[in-house]
Order: sequence, then C-alpha cells, then structure tokens
Amino acid sequence: MTLNPVIPPQWKRYTFRLFYRGSRIEVCVTQECADVRLVSGPPVNINIWGKMLKIGKAGRLAHV
Repeated sequence: MTLNPVIPPQWKRYTFRLFYRGSRIEVCVTQECADVRLVSGPPVNINIWGKMLKIGKAGRLAHV
C-alpha cells in the first residue's frame, strides 16, 4: 500500500483508519509528519511519502 497524505494549510491534524490485508491501521497526519499505528491484525508493509515501513506489533507507532 502506498500513502501520500496531504493536509490543508489551515488544519492542524487529521486522523483516519483503514483496513488493509486483514489489518486495521490508524494514520494521524500533521503539518510536519505522519504517525502510523497497527491497531489490530498481522504486520503490514506501507510506503508513506516514499519511505517503506513495516508496521508490526499492534499498538506500536511508526513516525514518518
């Protein structure tokens, strides 16, 4: 999966959840970064802004 989240200049942050290959993932986007967290399910690989991340253990946070 590839994500390239964009945030309008007037927003401080937004969060969304998605379901991918049996895993529930939460993405929180700010003006400076994105945090990706595996909520439940097996580990998944996500390409976000050109960086490949392996999102593993549920509850762990990846900061991009």
